[in-house]
Amino acid sequence: MNNLKLAVKLGIGFGALILIAAILGGVAIVSMKGVEGDSTRLAREYVPEVGMANSIERHTLLMMYAVRAYSYSGNKNYLEEAGKEQAELEKYLAQTKAHSDAFPKLVKLKEGAVKAQEASTQYKALMAETARINEGVAANREDMNRNAQSFMDNTRRFLENMETAQKKELAENAGVDKHTERIQKIAWVNDIIDQGNAIRVAAWKSQAMNDPKLMQEAEPLFRTLEELFERLRPIVRQEANIKQLAATREAAMAYKNNAQTLLEAMSRLQDLNVKRRDAGRQILAAAQDTATAGMTQTQEIADQAVASLSAASVVLVVGLLLAALVGVVLAFFLTRAITGPVTKGVAFAQAMSHGDFTSSLDIDQKDEIGVLARSLNEMADRLREVVADVRGATD
Repeated sequence: MNNLKLAVKLGIGFGALILIAAILGGVAIVSMKGVEGDSTRLAREYVPEVGMANSIERHTLLMMYAVRAYSYSGNKNYLEEAGKEQAELEKYLAQTKAHSDAFPKLVKLKEGAVKAQEASTQYKALMAETARINEGVAANREDMNRNAQSFMDNTRRFLENMETAQKKELAENAGVDKHTERIQKIAWVNDIIDQGNAIRVAAWKSQAMNDPKLMQEAEPLFRTLEELFERLRPIVRQEANIKQLAATREAAMAYKNNAQTLLEAMSRLQDLNVKRRDAGRQILAAAQDTATAGMTQTQEIADQAVASLSAASVVLVVGLLLAALVGVVLAFFLTRAITGPVTKGVAFAQAMSHGDFTSSLDIDQKDEIGVLARSLNEMADRLREVVADVRGATD
């Protein structure tokens, strides 16, 4: 250190401080760049990923609720609502695919997008099949109502004719056999009406409770109805009554066919409900897995950013303390290296000013102060020689 120039000594001191500042700044920049990169990944990759997954899940649930309501009620407003939600779902699935293509590292997103798209395509087909069957059910219900109305109209007219004939026979005193037969006809017609009403109640109850078993349990009622027709037909003789009875029987058989068609449709709808539920759950599972993976990765990146900031803070604090310590040490040694020899030089000069030429500067340095010290020592030597010569000459 003693052999270095003053400029070099000062340069080393300030250079050390600048180096420490540069190192601290570099560490801070690297840490900030890392945090910036993590924040950019969160903003551009993982946060949109979680948002898309949540949107897919939300619109899937709304679509499933609307389709289920439509399947049970047949109300087309629910079908339109389901169509809107399905369109929104397709939009977010397309965005998810584009996002996964843009960021290949989002493996979970890509896998979830493929699974959700497949399940969505399946669900869309099932929804269309549900709409087709529901339309058939609606048409079948109208046909059932017409057949039921025909059944009731013909039985009512038949019963009115029987009652009119009964009054006439009573007035004419037609005889016990005719009265007995007329009473039997009226009783069997009333039984037919009761059976028809029971069948209709079972049909509507089955639809209201969405339970095909209730419709199946009504099957014996049709057999009983057929037996009543078989008993009644041989004792009906008037052409008008025969036509009424035939029309009633035809309406009953048509209603039976309608009920069978409705039963098949209900069973098919129940099967579709199960398949739609499974397809919807596949979409939800894919969306939930994607969202969970995105949230996990987001948490990891956030934790990493916090750790980076904490480490950078520690490094900066330690670096600042180290810089302060180095600055103090360098200032102490540089000040001592400069002021110590200068103080000796001042004392030497003061002694010479008082006529003391016997002392010398004990400074062994090669810097500017060392050169100055040697020069002063040489000057002192010269002055001693001059004084000695003057004394000699004076003597």
